Amino acid sequence: MRVSTGLRIGIICAIVLLLIPGCPRTKEIPLPDQSYGEFVVNGTRLTFGLTLPQGYTPGQPVPLILALHYGGSGEYYGKAFALNLVEPALRDLSAIVISPDCPGSGWANPTSESLVMALVAHIMSRYAIDTRRVLVTGYSLGAIGSWYLAARQPQVFTAAIPISGSAMSGAENLLGKIICPVYVIHSRNDEIFPVLAIETLVEKLRGWGIAIHLEIITGLSHYQTTGFVPYLRAAIPWIKQVWGE
Repeated sequence: MRVSTGLRIGIICAIVLLLIPGCPRTKEIPLPDQSYGEFVVNGTRLTFGLTLPQGYTPGQPVPLILALHYGGSGEYYGKAFALNLVEPALRDLSAIVISPDCPGSGWANPTSESLVMALVAHIMSRYAIDTRRVLVTGYSLGAIGSWYLAARQPQVFTAAIPISGSAMSGAENLLGKIICPVYVIHSRNDEIFPVLAIETLVEKLRGWGIAIHLEIITGLSHYQTTGFVPYLRAAIPWIKQVWGE
């Protein structure tokens, strides 16, 4: 049975209410170019980047991409990450891209999850989003978050692309809850996350019936983030196939 976009958004918003104690009080304060904003949930401030696709109109639902940045902090740090990697790589998807700043020490914890998912629900309620086309992606620390949210929010994300990062230690049972297809990008030259560990993880998850494509590349270190742009762009045909385009 196909679930309508409106019903899916309603379900997502209801789940967010369960994640955040009490009724979340939120507001968005975009700057004039609509590229940056801040979002307040129960007194907690979350800054984020926002990019609308060229020619966006409210009457035409578009995909949504949640981009999770690597380690580091600073106001609109996530927007800088998205500008350097996600937006140039996935521009042809004509998606709305939201790139929050990590609200804590990492993405893979209940506090960060509740704030980020509140932002996702808010964007879905404000813009025309095709809820059948919602992607989570991230690099390094953001890849850990991508694995985590793909497993924790299977009713929201329909595809996931973790880049240069593994799952949290001891999180294998959680990953068994992933239902969306996953496209993993990793370099053999990664100094932080050994490629053998990624290959082992992927094979285990495949054994559990999870659909995973593993793209191993060579010649890039963990810190050459922008060098991954063409490899993330090369995932577009896979994304479109997953989304039934």
